[in-house]
Amino acid sequence: MVPFIARIFNPLLSPLFAFTILIAMIPVSIQETEGMKVIHWLIACAFSSGLIFLYVVYLKYKRAIHTTELVEREHRINPLTFAVLSYAVGYVFLTASNAPAIVRALMLCYVTNSILVLIITRRWKISLHTTALGNAIMALVYHVGWLMIPAFGLIVIVAAGRVQTQKQDLLQVGAGALLGTAMTGLQFYFFGLKSGF
Repeated sequence: MVPFIARIFNPLLSPLFAFTILIAMIPVSIQETEGMKVIHWLIACAFSSGLIFLYVVYLKYKRAIHTTELVEREHRINPLTFAVLSYAVGYVFLTASNAPAIVRALMLCYVTNSILVLIITRRWKISLHTTALGNAIMALVYHVGWLMIPAFGLIVIVAAGRVQTQKQDLLQVGAGALLGTAMTGLQFYFFGLKSGF
């Protein structure tokens, strides 16, 4: 069961879950109508998950990678570079469509955190699963507050699944979780976003 949960909360789906929950919680107002919420959700999901998934499938089809799980460190460089670009373009579209600050901030966190992961990946295999999930959960905890704290348990479950299937070791999943949560929390704080605490 633990490896199955780790597969569900993978680096491509964690942003999708985070943006869906975050945008659903934003109240409808004069500026953020129901229609604009849908547009912001579509932009966020397309650039944080959809396009990256299609690129990884394309790489697999072209046999540039062996598996879509990107188990080998060397096979992560191109998808991570594409992800950084996709997140950045998503951020531009969200900004141009006047998306709420918290949505733009989360997309920007995916840009900056992915740049860090890309730099680290050139030398060492950090967990993409726990980094992406750490991003997502920290954004929700920051926005909602204490009610979301139990969601950090998902990171432990996903980390255990990655270690149990021998895809990564304890240090790799721990470093990913720390990077994702700490960097997102720091960036949200420096962006001046109102915390739910």
